[in-house]
Amino acid sequence: MMLPACSSKDKEAKKPQTSSQQKAKAPEEMKSIVSDLEMIISELEKKIEAEKASALQQNTKLITQTQQEQQNQQGQGQSQQGQQGQQGQSGQSQQSSSGDQSQAGQQNQMSAWQKEDTSIKNIHRNWNALEPEAIKSGLSTTDRDSFEQALEKLTLAIGKQKKEDSLSAAIEVYGQYANLVKTFTTTVPAEFYQLKYEVMAAVDQAMKKEWMTAQEHIPKIQESWTNLKVKAESKDGKSIDRTEFSIHDLEQALKSEEPDLLMIKAEIVMSNLQKMQKELYKSSGGA
Repeated sequence: MMLPACSSKDKEAKKPQTSSQQKAKAPEEMKSIVSDLEMIISELEKKIEAEKASALQQNTKLITQTQQEQQNQQGQGQSQQGQQGQQGQSGQSQQSSSGDQSQAGQQNQMSAWQKEDTSIKNIHRNWNALEPEAIKSGLSTTDRDSFEQALEKLTLAIGKQKKEDSLSAAIEVYGQYANLVKTFTTTVPAEFYQLKYEVMAAVDQAMKKEWMTAQEHIPKIQESWTNLKVKAESKDGKSIDRTEFSIHDLEQALKSEEPDLLMIKAEIVMSNLQKMQKELYKSSGGA
């Protein structure tokens, strides 16, 4: 008695799927989204640092200004009567000049946020192109909604030109981006972006003096690093040790609640991760 031959369909059904069959290759929009997102974060950090520096300088300026005003008042008392007519004309000129300066200030403020405005528009366009592909590749409704909600929050914060709120929102979008990466086959694994998110979120909370919330990211940083190390070790063994030590130092800085020390350690972690990312691209032929 002859056994019935297996059909081609039966063979295909029994054939195990490979990871490449399960996940599609990441579209180019993925790189564009994270590039624009990192641009926004970088620009916001510059704005916040500049504001802090300006506040320190302002204290010195106020002291100098007060001294100068006192000297000017002494000299003005003698010639005040003869200058009344000229002051009337000068007042009209100053009002006109003040109006021009106000308009120029508004234009400068708008141009100062031009990079963020352009980048957020790019993210929306690329997300619109990417969304159908991500859903086909298995992106859950929950993850999709979370990404869109975070992106909307960032868009509104940038529109209102709120620096700190925009930075926090941008970091949150970065965390949601890690979930998008899991949907596709990528050179840089999702754990890499998850680790960067946890580090940035911890530092952001610490800079707001919310140290307990910042310290809650420590076990998440450890977990993300452990998972990333498994995937990256075979491709980039050289940077594993230095990155691991820098992460340990970052965790200690979070526990010490010293903001200056934390910023230094965070910058070292980010620098090491950037080097690791370059090595990952290099090992895959730049794909």
